[in-house]
Amino acid sequence: MDKLKLYLKKNNFPYKVERENIVIINLDFGLYSRIKVKEDESIEITGHLMAWNFATGIVHLNMKWLMTYNLVSLFVVLGLIMFLTEETFSSPFFYDFFFLWIILSNLYYFIKFYHFKTLIHLWWK
Repeated sequence: MDKLKLYLKKNNFPYKVERENIVIINLDFGLYSRIKVKEDESIEITGHLMAWNFATGIVHLNMKWLMTYNLVSLFVVLGLIMFLTEETFSSPFFYDFFFLWIILSNLYYFIKFYHFKTLIHLWWK
């Protein structure tokens, strides 16, 4: 555990110790990672998004469910817009813009988290 704290401090990752074997690292924009050091000196790294950020809205979410949650909510919102709008919407790019915005924000969070996870795994070995 001390080895992990030293690495995080050396590379300027802001962290806090939750329990004696769990460290939480803030990765910016509502993204944080939880590293659990197990008894056999292996590590378990999970990524989480806090509520009230662009990618998840009001929901606190695990990185595993980010893409599924956003795609389902996107189709629900766009379906409601199409159902409740009486006139046909003139710009087809309106829907494409929201879809692209969701995909790009999800990719940002995935790349940031998996880059961090890869750094920790490469360093831990």
